[in-house]
Amino acid sequence: MKTIKLNLIGLASILMITLSGCEKVFSSMTITNSSPYTYAVYLDDTSKGEMNPKEVMSFTIDPGIYQLKAIQMSGVLGEPDTKGGTLHVLQGEEMTWTFH
Repeated sequence: MKTIKLNLIGLASILMITLSGCEKVFSSMTITNSSPYTYAVYLDDTSKGEMNPKEVMSFTIDPGIYQLKAIQMSGVLGEPDTKGGTLHVLQGEEMTWTFH
């Protein structure tokens, strides 16, 4: 009986250690609109919402490579101003982007 209990305790310990090593670590993204205009923000052509002037937006993001884009929605004369580029996110990284 004691051998079975010890084996079960040992097995439970190994399982806990294995599962704790598989914990997913998220990355974070913070975007700041420091311009006087409202912008629509996109991550890989998926809308993250509109940002008013001087507004900050934060969200978690999986590691990977993304296209980040902000398109001017207010104060547009002619073609809207578009800002952005390629975003490389590593596991557990805290990303920030401020556009003017």
